[in-house]
Amino acid sequence: MRKTINVIIIFCMLSAFIPFGNFASAEKLPDNLTNSNSLKNDSLTSENQTKKRIELEEERTEFSKTFDNLDGTLSTEITQVPQHFMNEQGQWKDIQNNLVSNNNGGYANKENKFSVEFDEKINNESTGLKLKEDEYELNLQLTNLVNESEESLQPSTGIVEDNQITYSEIFDEISATYTVGENFIKEDIIIDNPPKNGLPEKFTYTLDLNGLTYEEIDNKIYLYDAITSEPIFMIEAPFMYDDLHQ
Repeated sequence: MRKTINVIIIFCMLSAFIPFGNFASAEKLPDNLTNSNSLKNDSLTSENQTKKRIELEEERTEFSKTFDNLDGTLSTEITQVPQHFMNEQGQWKDIQNNLVSNNNGGYANKENKFSVEFDEKINNESTGLKLKEDEYELNLQLTNLVNESEESLQPSTGIVEDNQITYSEIFDEISATYTVGENFIKEDIIIDNPPKNGLPEKFTYTLDLNGLTYEEIDNKIYLYDAITSEPIFMIEAPFMYDDLHQ
């Protein structure tokens, strides 16, 4: 029976978020928000019931949308991860994580407070994913692995689907998938079959930083503003599971 093994690495944005579960980060909801301010009205006319509600964009927050139900009531929908980001004009815009072609011949997330770029094709000389938020920038590239021998990253062309890009056969029987979320980037290293040189003992990365410094604490890498020491990003400790999630 074939067994797939996943190695997971997650990059979290720390400027506004704290860890939440395995695959996301979230911030505590502001105290002045409630889960819903809908008022139920049993006397709705059939005409009102058929009307579409309208979002009140001026009432947006990072975590919520508010709607006019067109029956004299409002409703607010709140999520545990961000729905919106504030653009340079001070407007709350919808987060769109889908990857689209960019001017550099690769792919980037469509709209968020941070940008992440991926090369269409990667090899052992690629710069890897480029993450940028405000004046901060990092490049992270998986370069080689160690098992019975040392293998260099093999050339691969990325396949994009929604908010994911997958590079197949970057090593023998090993692929990598990157997922862009509301406030995280997740890397899945997928081992579909036992590699001929054995399972990897170590993966090696290069990390280039601009305006950042780093510190490792409890197997997590914290990236700080190089001047103020404010925490900006965090790289979670990697973990593994098989196709039975064991």
